[in-house]
Amino acid sequence: MVHVRVEDAVGILRRAGCSASVIEHCLTVRRIALRLAREIERRGVKIDVELVGDGAALHDIGRARTHGV
Repeated sequence: MVHVRVEDAVGILRRAGCSASVIEHCLTVRRIALRLAREIERRGVKIDVELVGDGAALHDIGRARTHGV
């Protein structure tokens, strides 16, 4: 599976029209999600840590259109 680099995720969010605050929020969520996913993996659960990061980085892409939650 091909994963999204952080720089590419930021570019996707920018092109979608997300504000700087939404992009920063998505990057914060990504950092937290990766930390949690690594801990889950450390406890023996099979998990695609990078996929978790990808989803977290792009989870609010729709806010470019709705500007809300």
